[in-house]
Amino acid sequence: TVKIINGKIDSNSHISGAVIVDKGSSIINSIISGPVVIGPNTTISNSVIGSYCSIGPNCTIKNSNLEKSVVLSQVNVKYKNKIKNSILGHRSSVIQSHKNNSSTSMIIGDDTEVLL
Repeated sequence: TVKIINGKIDSNSHISGAVIVDKGSSIINSIISGPVVIGPNTTISNSVIGSYCSIGPNCTIKNSNLEKSVVLSQVNVKYKNKIKNSILGHRSSVIQSHKNNSSTSMIIGDDTEVLL
């Protein structure tokens, strides 16, 4: 199992499996289960990142749960329920606006904001 950690991971976080965390990225109070690639200057806090995720540079993932998804650059995610089998385009946002207990799959384009 390969782990390449060039970013910061706090003591409350747990990393398992093949994981790459690029320079300038921070993992705070989160669980990362590889295989996962996290690009540079990305912040993941209070989240679960499951297997087969690729998260691009300059993203913010907060209070979220992702699995089997591709997140391109400058994406903002704040969605407590699971996002899986999804592609989130450049500069997009996925924000939870009300309580919803189901998982979500989506393909959203660049510069898109989704309130769920």
